[in-house]
Amino acid sequence: MNTDIVWCVVILIVLCLVGAVGCRFWLSSYENVVDVPFLSNKGDSAWEGFLAFWTFIIILQVTALYLLQNFLRCCRSTVSWFNLS
Repeated sequence: MNTDIVWCVVILIVLCLVGAVGCRFWLSSYENVVDVPFLSNKGDSAWEGFLAFWTFIIILQVTALYLLQNFLRCCRSTVSWFNLS
């Protein structure tokens, strides 16, 4: 297996874990969730942290794919420019 892919997956999981733990602590800091807009009234911060983990997986994976696509386009155009000259 390619070590770059393994490192990308490890970094993705670490970033998502940090985001989910931060979300859990942030939500647990509110005593009365009813006063905060866009927060569920369940009050279970562990469940919200779990959902945030999978949300971050989806968002960061799509963002990384978009950045990789643009990076490869730039590299391909640079290589083709050098081949022309």
